[in-house]
Amino acid sequence: YFQVAGGLSFAFRLRFPPMFTDFMNLAKGVLSLDVLSLMPIGCITSNSNFHYNMLVYTFIPFFTGGCMLVLYSFLRLKNSDSSKKLANKIFGAFLAISFIILPSVSIKIFSNFACHEFDGGYGSYLKVDYSIDCDGTEHKIFNIYALACIIIYPIGTPLMYFLLLRRERKLLDPGQR
Repeated sequence: YFQVAGGLSFAFRLRFPPMFTDFMNLAKGVLSLDVLSLMPIGCITSNSNFHYNMLVYTFIPFFTGGCMLVLYSFLRLKNSDSSKKLANKIFGAFLAISFIILPSVSIKIFSNFACHEFDGGYGSYLKVDYSIDCDGTEHKIFNIYALACIIIYPIGTPLMYFLLLRRERKLLDPGQR
């Protein structure tokens, strides 16, 4: 949450009350869970503009999560108890990872839409990477990609949690119908 509030205020020029902003700035250094920023994306390739970083930020968790779910499904099909226990551990890890990366990936996705219009007709450029022209074809393609990522991450991940919890609601609170 700390990261989302700070990231969205930068991307969309939101102004929060000063007391809230001071608290967020103080807590951000301690409670930030941006584990994806630890990935050395710039060391992998020299072409590391914001679009490439967003592609890596969104594709690696999606691919890793997909592999985890395939392995989970494969292990659930086996009849042994040890396979089912391992499958449950893998699914638990999948849920934990998806929860941890959701704020940082969401900020990266929404930052793709934050353009800065310069005075004097100098054009519109991405706030997080002024080398990217917001009116260019490449950026328009990445806007479509970012919209797809919004469906997967900020909408799809909480929806997945909701559906999983709703399916098991009787086990969570036996007094409910």
